Amino acid sequence: MTSLEPLFCSIDDFCQVFEPQWQQQLLVSKQRQRRRPRSLSLSEIMTILITFDQSHYRHFKYFYLINVRHHWRRAFPRAVSYQRFVEWMPSTLVPLCIYLRHCYGQCTGISFIDATSIKVCHNRCIVKVTPGNTDDRKPVVELLKELSGKVFADKGYVSQALAQYLQEEYDVRLLAKPRRNMKNHLMLWRDKVFARKRALIETVIDQLKNISQIEHSRHRSPANFCVNLLCGLIAYCHQPKKPSLQLD
Repeated sequence: MTSLEPLFCSIDDFCQVFEPQWQQQLLVSKQRQRRRPRSLSLSEIMTILITFDQSHYRHFKYFYLINVRHHWRRAFPRAVSYQRFVEWMPSTLVPLCIYLRHCYGQCTGISFIDATSIKVCHNRCIVKVTPGNTDDRKPVVELLKELSGKVFADKGYVSQALAQYLQEEYDVRLLAKPRRNMKNHLMLWRDKVFARKRALIETVIDQLKNISQIEHSRHRSPANFCVNLLCGLIAYCHQPKKPSLQLD
């Protein structure tokens, strides 16, 4: 129970501010609908989803039936059936998006960027296939526009036009490793040291996939895929020890 309390208190404090504002922004249907209050609050549902990505379980059904319904029955005395809980999961998508931004830390001026593939579902469950040859540089501006300082990347992000645009519009300096057929450019000694530490992002991605479980192939809907991805990122944000660099 001690591991649940800090996470639940953080989420519940957020929901107390978020839910009233969210309800005011929702569109009202002209048709009369019967809305029964749920036996679990939004903060309880979000806590259960995030703690799954902090646990050693790899199947959410086993986690819910064994951990939540049995071991945590005193913490969640009004827990519903597994099927009903799964029906509620998509309703947490918007709150999880906002709460993830609430978990962001302060930018130190030194950032690393990289791309990785994520398996969405098993081949037998595929309903739509998207190309995997998307240029890594395409989403860079959207990712970095709220950062500051220097961002270190591999040679897949080499683009003079992109670097110039980020520098002029957002005061972000993109430092990418040059390709073999390109001339080396002058770089400060401090920047060279940080560029050699770029492998840190690989460690972060490995923890996101294998500890926070942002990747598995048992999704049954796009909404549940997004919920699992957001919960994994939030679980990583609440992780007490993360890969880091000593900037002193």
